[in-house]
Amino acid sequence: MNYVTQSELEAELPPQHLIDACDDDGDGVADEGRIESVLAGASRAVDGYLEGRYSVPLAEPPQLARRAALVFALETIYRRRNSEKNPWSEEAGKLRARLEKVASGEQPLTLIITTPASDGAVIGEPMRATGGRVL
Repeated sequence: MNYVTQSELEAELPPQHLIDACDDDGDGVADEGRIESVLAGASRAVDGYLEGRYSVPLAEPPQLARRAALVFALETIYRRRNSEKNPWSEEAGKLRARLEKVASGEQPLTLIITTPASDGAVIGEPMRATGGRVL
C-alpha cells in the first residue's frame, strides 16, 4: 500500500521534473511503472522505520507517515534527475530522524489529544427547597 499518490507528488513539483526523473529511455515520456515504483519505494522506506513497532503496511497511515512518504518520493525524484541541490533532502533528513524516534518509542506516531473527564458540577447558590439555607 502506498502512503502517497501520484497526484500528491505532481502537486509538489513541475511536471517536467517528474518526466526527467522517470524517463530512463529518453523518449520524453515517464517510463511505465517508474512513478509507481518511486511511490512504492518511498512507502516501503517509511515502513522500514515503523515495522519493529507497528504492523505494516499501515491500513490508515497517519499524517506523519503520509508526509514522510511524499518527501521521500520527492527526494528520490530529484536524485534521479541528478540535481546537484536536492531541495527535499533537509526535510527528508528531519523526517527520518523523527521516524527513528517513533520506532524507538521516544515519540508517538500520532498526536493523540484527550480531554479530561468532568468531575461533575458544583452548585454555587442555595437551593430553593431548603428555604434559602445551604445544607
